[in-house]
Amino acid sequence: MTAPRPATLNDVVDMVALSATKRAAYATVSPVFWRPAPDADAKQDAWFRRLLGLDSTIALVVDGATGLDGFVIGLIHPAPPVYAPGGPVLSIDDFCLRDPVSWDSLGAALLRGVREAGRARGAVLAIVVAGVHDGPKLGVLEREGFTPTSKWFTAPI
Repeated sequence: MTAPRPATLNDVVDMVALSATKRAAYATVSPVFWRPAPDADAKQDAWFRRLLGLDSTIALVVDGATGLDGFVIGLIHPAPPVYAPGGPVLSIDDFCLRDPVSWDSLGAALLRGVREAGRARGAVLAIVVAGVHDGPKLGVLEREGFTPTSKWFTAPI
């Protein structure tokens, strides 16, 4: 396994491709909430390029034989004003792997890397978004010391 490295703009195409695969899988679980927009890849490409230009972003990738095997993007920001965790938080929403079997190795390495970088920048708490159905990802989060703190519930109106 190669060690995580900082993401660059050259990685965005592969990051978007991994995200598209994740979006398709998530859409089978919740077809309305996670329904990809017709131009989802283009929008995500623009979003990732914007994020990589922000000082508050920590983005890491793991290289594979045929492109990226995974990536994580964390954003450092103040906690909501009604909470006081003791400093900035690191929010991780975009966190994908090519192979779900790799969560214990690649996923854990990416998670540790982004947390260490967040700690170095003053973050005191990490928040990771994961689907309630995403067992391998949830497993590595729990093994890395994360505890569930919130669930979103959706229903058609």
